[in-house]
Amino acid sequence: MLLLMSIGPVQEFIATSRRCQDAWYGSYLLADVAAAAARAIEGRLGAAALIFPAAAHPQAVLAESEIEPRRGSANKVLARTPDERAEAESMANQAAAAVRERLAFLMNRAFSRIGRGDSERRAHFYEDIAREQVEELLEIVWVLVPESNGYAEARRRGEALLSARKSTKLWTQPNWSEAGKPKSSLDGARESVLSEKLFDGRSERLLSAYGVHGSERLCGVGLLKRFGQAIDEDAEWSSARFHSTSHIAALPFLLGANSPESFATYASVIEDEFGHAGRRALRASPTAVPGFGRADGQILFESRLDELADESLASGKSLAAAKSALRTFLKRVDRRPLEPLPYYGMLLADGDRMGLAIDGLTEAERHRELSRALLTFASEVAPSVVESHHGSLIYSGGDDVWAMVPIHELTSCATGLAIEFGRLMETFRIPEPPGHPTLSVGAAIVHHLQPFDQARRTLEAAERRAKQQRNAFALTLDKRGGAPIELVGSWSESPSLDRRLSTWVALHRRNLVPDKAAHELARLSLLGGPDMKEVVEAEAERILARKQPGATSDAELSPEVRRVLGFRTRGPDELGRELLVARLIAQACEQAGTPLGEVSKSVQRGTP
Repeated sequence: MLLLMSIGPVQEFIATSRRCQDAWYGSYLLADVAAAAARAIEGRLGAAALIFPAAAHPQAVLAESEIEPRRGSANKVLARTPDERAEAESMANQAAAAVRERLAFLMNRAFSRIGRGDSERRAHFYEDIAREQVEELLEIVWVLVPESNGYAEARRRGEALLSARKSTKLWTQPNWSEAGKPKSSLDGARESVLSEKLFDGRSERLLSAYGVHGSERLCGVGLLKRFGQAIDEDAEWSSARFHSTSHIAALPFLLGANSPESFATYASVIEDEFGHAGRRALRASPTAVPGFGRADGQILFESRLDELADESLASGKSLAAAKSALRTFLKRVDRRPLEPLPYYGMLLADGDRMGLAIDGLTEAERHRELSRALLTFASEVAPSVVESHHGSLIYSGGDDVWAMVPIHELTSCATGLAIEFGRLMETFRIPEPPGHPTLSVGAAIVHHLQPFDQARRTLEAAERRAKQQRNAFALTLDKRGGAPIELVGSWSESPSLDRRLSTWVALHRRNLVPDKAAHELARLSLLGGPDMKEVVEAEAERILARKQPGATSDAELSPEVRRVLGFRTRGPDELGRELLVARLIAQACEQAGTPLGEVSKSVQRGTP
């Protein structure tokens, strides 16, 4: 008998986030509790009973760990149970109970950290209500289907029944609902469990003990995500498992500005002027950068220094001293541009035609092989690719990846993920080109101070554009003070969007693209009309071939470069948008000190 179990909600739970911490822990929690269900089945029936998830070494997925997330664990479990229904139901109930027990364990750990040091914690934090909200969070749905007509038919019927069960729910009035209380700032679905007295002119330091700022309210679920992280018990700060958006934005500057003596001088000012908050910022990054240690890149932005001053209750004089020290440090480093670029990248990847691939496998062992391939991608390949591009992985499960990546590495990271996913899927054939599942990737370049939930919506829109084409890459540049710039192209195009952008970046860095070229190309699109096609192409060629004053080379654009850029088929307006995006990426490459003409490792390996 087949057991199919789904644990949710997934995307909604992860996406309703104001901070990186919220998003990261949302994905961590779902992967963790799903692994608990699989462990319960493995412990009672053996590893052979599991189909999804299945691994060559079950302990790689199911091993107990109190700190690291179960990278690669999906929110669905598929297993073979005994044919006797009573025993099968007992197994399903035991797996569901394991999920709830694990959730309670994680909740206890997180809630123990809320309001530390506050003598009035009981009055400020309605913990009983918060616990009720968390206990009602997960939707655990399962079905049992006999294999009397074979595995393939049982699985198809089980998926249909599971979908029907997930669409059917008995709605009841929650015990914790109370009229007149502020709703959670994350999604407005639940009441805040923080007393309004906490926000009556209290210090920023007290509010930080509850993980909020003055205008933010959180429910029990929001607090679970906000405080659900590993804590270094020997220190006063949390052991982060991800980077801040400001750190990702500052990374190109940090990677190219190896100036330890100058930074040490600046860091001492941060610690002296901001005390505890300053020391925490200097140790907040999960990874070290040569010359900067584990300092969070936020301290390279003056606007973030304002926040540190508020948190530490520093005087105006202390804030002015810190900003002066920052300006001095930036001048000594002497990078171009002088300050870190205020933009960072995010990517969201999803497999194409996965349902078609799964339905085409009629044997349980082939499904196990697919499960192992997806586990390898999510737990080994995706983290490796993201980390090799200086990124920070937020979620990786099955064929889904969500990560933050510095903008000078964004396109090559997306390309690397698509290539490696395609290689792992090559043996799982489907009747549509290219013959196996592929990976579509949406990417966004956004301001580091843009609200995280807004940035996520921009990213999701880019992913939808990529998924509409399938086997595609879509990118949105959402700069402050202008309309978003949207690009999309298939990985199978020649040349593909990522390769075109790489070419534009190289030309920008050699000063072979006129500064006004992008805007001039965009204006060409206004000519329109089929009778103007040759005129438009000739004018576009003239614009692109024009030499840039101060160029490092006297060579004009060659016919080969023009062919690679493909303006004759794509149109000058699209090339103009590509130029604008590439210009920002080129600036990041300059700050990072990326060797001129260097081809990314992922592009060298091939095409998705």
